[in-house]
Amino acid sequence: MLLPTEYSCIHRFYFNYFWSFMASMSPQEQAEHRRGQRLLFLGLLFAVLLNYPLLAVFDHNGRVGGIPVLYLYVLLAWVVLVMLTGWLVRKVKN
Repeated sequence: MLLPTEYSCIHRFYFNYFWSFMASMSPQEQAEHRRGQRLLFLGLLFAVLLNYPLLAVFDHNGRVGGIPVLYLYVLLAWVVLVMLTGWLVRKVKN
């Protein structure tokens, strides 16, 4: 187990490493790096949203407009994933 002083030393090292790494990058490279981090987070978020515990919540006999709730949940989660991914990867021209 890490002691508080050891944790702060390790935390300080990684914090300084990350910021020195980011400072050496151009603004365009920083934007690309942040975009990659956001896409990674989005992928992990949807891996959680489309995994068993949340799917089990919607897996029942209920229907909305004749469509099973589970199918509707998966479809809406997928549509949101596609929209957010498109929003994150589009390039804004100056």
